[in-house]
Amino acid sequence: MHPFQSPRGPYMLRDVREETAAATGRTRLPWRELYDAHAAELVGYLWKLTGDREAANDLMQETFVAGMRDEAALRDVAKARAWLYRIATRLAIKRLRRARLIAFLPFAGTERSTEGIPDVEAVAVREAMRAISADQAAALVLHYAHGFTRTEIADLTGRSEETIKARIARGRRAFLVAHDRQGGHS
Repeated sequence: MHPFQSPRGPYMLRDVREETAAATGRTRLPWRELYDAHAAELVGYLWKLTGDREAANDLMQETFVAGMRDEAALRDVAKARAWLYRIATRLAIKRLRRARLIAFLPFAGTERSTEGIPDVEAVAVREAMRAISADQAAALVLHYAHGFTRTEIADLTGRSEETIKARIARGRRAFLVAHDRQGGHS
């Protein structure tokens, strides 16, 4: 028998998920509905956080893949939006930290496309966001761009509300300094 074949036929991930759901008594999450309800919003959030539309789309897809792999972690479907934001935030922060490390390597980012050159203010905002810590950037975008409260952000990130309050305050100050340095208009 082929290693990826079960007695019933070819090995299928769907079969494993259905068997797992049956064994645990859980029904599968409505992934199509979750995607339709939250994908565009997540891309917007991730785009604001990373400043890169392609990276935002990649991270959104990674968010849903990670969610599908660990769907048992979601105990209440009503909290799916916050759970997906938590996954997206974790993945984005990881990518931003890695990108900042890679930026110090020789020749990193030396080729720039001139296609679709954004306006000066948008560039200043993106550069200012890149200048602050990934944790601060995530807190600012979640709070100011997506309307999450400090309590909700604390729940999303697993940090205390006081930590989030400090990240927002420090991040805002650091953003304004970096933005002014970039020549942005407040």
